[in-house]
Amino acid sequence: MAGKLKAAELFLSIGLAASLFTACTALGGGTTTVEKMESSSEGGEGGEGGEGAAANESLKWANTFDNDAVISEFTDKVVVPKYEQYARYTADLAQALDTFAASPNDATLKAARD
Repeated sequence: MAGKLKAAELFLSIGLAASLFTACTALGGGTTTVEKMESSSEGGEGGEGGEGAAANESLKWANTFDNDAVISEFTDKVVVPKYEQYARYTADLAQALDTFAASPNDATLKAARD
């Protein structure tokens, strides 16, 4: 049973990593949202000096973030701890299920359900 749980953990962690990678690269080639807004606002409503330009200027701070650092921080502070918690929970579940399989009674059934 433990071998199957390790495979499931690996599968889920690869899926999580792929989802995270896809979400982080959804902007396409490192283009930030602000850069996309600036390129789409040229010649649009408000023109060069209109309200659109002022809104883009107020969002310039977004270009100061290092995407790799943000992803690394998120991975270290959220993904890894949640994965470790998941691994502990699955190990506890495997133990409870093994105990129930070896000695099926109401107490071991309740422990497995909990």
